Amino acid sequence: SGISEADIKRMVEEAAAHESEDKIKREQIERKNQLDNLCYQLEKQLTEHKDKLPAGEVTELEALVKEGREAVESQDDTRITGVSERMQAAAHKMAEAAYKAAGEAGAKPEDAKSAKAKDPSVVDAEFEEAN
Repeated sequence: SGISEADIKRMVEEAAAHESEDKIKREQIERKNQLDNLCYQLEKQLTEHKDKLPAGEVTELEALVKEGREAVESQDDTRITGVSERMQAAAHKMAEAAYKAAGEAGAKPEDAKSAKAKDPSVVDAEFEEAN
């Protein structure tokens, strides 16, 4: 090829010298992308479950999503990490509240299962496909 052995050796040495910097940069980019994805997911869940959550909590979550978007834009790794941790905790809290509200509004899955068991027209069976 058109590259001399000396150039190849120099490039390998440069790559090795910058390996730790590259690893740190890659981890920062992964955290930024993770926060961006978390913002998207939280926004989507918030839209779906807005009616099941208290108004104050909705406002809080919307502000947190906005802060997350700003952190992604700022590219400040410390800020990204802090906001990401708070958003994960908020997402868990929101999912728990939505699940609880859905459970109170309708039948619980256990109730539906026991109702099927009482219905004589429902047959529970296992099968195997023959080839």
